[in-house]
Amino acid sequence: MAGGVVLRSVDYNSNAETHLVLEAIATVLAMVVGVLALVRHYSKRDTTFLIIGAAFFGTAFLDGYHAIVTTSTVSAMLPSELSSLIPWSWVASRALLSFLLFLSWYLWHLENRRGSNFYLSDRKLYVIIGSLTLAAFLFFAFVPLPRAYFPDLLTPRPEEFLPAGFFLIALTGYLRKGHWRVDSFEHWMILSLITCTISQAVYMSSSRDLFDAGFDAAHVLKIVGYICALIGLVTSMSSIFRDASDTTFTLAQANISLKIEADERRRAEEDLRVAKEEAEKANNAKSDFLSSMSHELRTPLNSILGFSQLISTDPDLPLDEEQQDSIDQISRAGSHLLDLINEVLDLSKIETGAMTLSIEGIMIGTTFDDIVSLTETQAATRNIDVKTDYENVRYQVLRADHTRLRQVLLNLLSNAVKYNVEGGTIELGCTTTDEGLFRISVRDTGPGLTSEQIKDIFEPFNRLGAERTEIEGTGIGLTITKRLVEMMGGELTVDSEPGVGTTFRFNLQRGEAPTDAIEVVADQSREPLAVHHEGAPRKILYVEDNPSNLRLMERIIDRRPDLELLSAHSAEFGLELARTRAPDVILMDINLPGMDGFDALDLLRRDKRTNEIPVLAVTANATKRDIEHGEKAGFVAYITKPLNISDVLQAIDLTLSKND
Repeated sequence: MAGGVVLRSVDYNSNAETHLVLEAIATVLAMVVGVLALVRHYSKRDTTFLIIGAAFFGTAFLDGYHAIVTTSTVSAMLPSELSSLIPWSWVASRALLSFLLFLSWYLWHLENRRGSNFYLSDRKLYVIIGSLTLAAFLFFAFVPLPRAYFPDLLTPRPEEFLPAGFFLIALTGYLRKGHWRVDSFEHWMILSLITCTISQAVYMSSSRDLFDAGFDAAHVLKIVGYICALIGLVTSMSSIFRDASDTTFTLAQANISLKIEADERRRAEEDLRVAKEEAEKANNAKSDFLSSMSHELRTPLNSILGFSQLISTDPDLPLDEEQQDSIDQISRAGSHLLDLINEVLDLSKIETGAMTLSIEGIMIGTTFDDIVSLTETQAATRNIDVKTDYENVRYQVLRADHTRLRQVLLNLLSNAVKYNVEGGTIELGCTTTDEGLFRISVRDTGPGLTSEQIKDIFEPFNRLGAERTEIEGTGIGLTITKRLVEMMGGELTVDSEPGVGTTFRFNLQRGEAPTDAIEVVADQSREPLAVHHEGAPRKILYVEDNPSNLRLMERIIDRRPDLELLSAHSAEFGLELARTRAPDVILMDINLPGMDGFDALDLLRRDKRTNEIPVLAVTANATKRDIEHGEKAGFVAYITKPLNISDVLQAIDLTLSKND
C-alpha cells in the first residue's frame, strides 16, 4: 500500500515498446506455467492442476493478444482508443486468471465437504476457456470500448478491483486450506496470489495514465506472480522423481535383505513383492510423465514458434524494429525450451535402457566432412576458424551408430563454438592408436577449465557457472554425449588448461571393412552396365538409415537406366512407399532405428498390397546364423556388406526375372 502511495507522486513515464516487451515475457511465462500444470495434472490426475493449467494457458493467449493489439500498427485497425483498449484488454486477461484460480480452490472446497472427488471434464473446460478467449478477441476487434480512466475518483481505475477481488478470495481460500505449510507448490501459489492481488488492488487501480509508474509496476508484479507459480510447479514435479528414486532405493534394500537374511526368506519375499509393485508404479508414472510432458509441451510450443513466425513475416502488418526484437526473443525462448525437452527425453531413454543403437561401419571422411560443414556455419557468426586433422584416415571405417555419432560430434563442436573466445580456433581430429582404435578429438582455444570444474563437467544440469552468462544451454548435453560414447564402446575424457583451451577425446573400434567400400570398386569401370529389362524402368525400393549406404546404392542403380531407385530412411516410411508406389523389388536393411527389417518383412507379408513383392536383405550381419535366420524369415536373398556391384545387380536381375 505504501508503495502505491509513493508511486503516485513519482514523475515517470515509459512507452509502448516497454509495454510490449513486458507482455511478451508474461505471455511466454504464462504459456510455460499452463503447460507444466497440465502435464502435472495428466501425470497424477488432480482437478486443481487441470484448472490452473487451463487458466494460465488461456491467460497466455489473452496476454499475447493484449500485447499485439495494443501496438500502434494493430490498434489503428481497431475501433477503440489506446487509452481504453490497453486497460480493458488487461482487465480481461486478469479477470479470467483470477476467476479460474478462485475456481480451483472452490472445487477443492466442495470436494472436501462432500468427501468425494468432483468430476470435471477436460474437454468441456478447454471448450469454455477457448470460447471465452475467442469472444474477448472478437469483442475488442469490433466493439468500441468505454473509457477506462476515472480521474475524479479515489482510484482512477475501479474496474481493477474485480480481478483483485477474485485474487483475494482465492488467496484467502488457499491460506485456509493450509496445505501451503507442507506443499511447496501451494506455498509458491500463495506468494503468486499475494503478488497478483497487490498488482491489481494497489498499483494498477491507482494508475492515472498509460505507461506511468503504477502501470509498469503492475506489469512487473504480474511477471513476478507468474514466476512464483512456475517455481512451485517445477519443485512439485521434481518431487515425483524424488519419490521414484526413493522407491527404487527401497527395492534395492529389500533385495539385499533377501540374500543376506535367508532365515527370514518368507517375510523378505513379501517385502520385496510390495516394494516391487511400488517401484513399477513409480516407473510407470515416470514414463507416463515423460510421454505426457513431450506431447503437452511440444503442442503449445508449436503454436508459440509458429505464430511468432507468422507475426514476424506478415507483409500486411509489418513490425517495427522493437517489436521484431520482442518476437525474436519469444522464438529463441521457445526453441531453447524445445531443445531442453529433447535432451531430457534422450537422457531418460539412456537411463532406462530404452535407447537402442545400430552399430555398423561408417566412412570417416564422408561423415566428418558433413559435420564440419554444419559447424562452420555456426562458427562463422563468431569468426572462429574450424580446422580438421583426419586426412590420414579419411577412407577408413569405424564402428558406431551413424545418428548417435553425429549427435556426439555436433554437441562437442557446438560447445567448442559457444564457449570459445571470439576469433578463436576449434579442431576436429581423428588418428589411430597403438591398439588399432580410432582416437577422435575436439579441441578449442576457449578460456579452459579448472580441475574442480572438470570433476563436475559430466554432472547433469551442472553448467559450471555458465548459467550466469548469456550463453544458452541445458546442462545435460555433455551427460548425454558421455553416455552415448560409452554405449558405442568408448570412453569420453577431457583435458583442459585455463587460458589455453579444452580438448575432448574418445576412442572407437575399427570397422572390419568399409560399408560402402564398393565405391572404390565402382571407380574401376565407368561404362554403364548392360540393360537387362525393356520398357519402363523397374522400381527398386531401398530401406536404409545410413546416408552413405544410400548414396552408394544410388550410384549403383544410376549405372542401370532400366532401374529406378526409391529410398526410405526407416522401416515405417519404407512400408508406406511399398503400399503407395508398388516397387518391383525391395532391398531391406536389418538394423534400422525403431522397427527392424524382420518386423518390416512380417508386415509386408501380412498386407495384401505388398505380400507378393520380393524382399532382399542387405545387411552387415554376415554370420552363418544371421544368414540362416534371414532365409528362414522369408527374404528371397541375403546380401551382406561390404557390397559387390555384380552380386547386387545379379540378385536384383534374378529376382526380377523370376517375377516376369
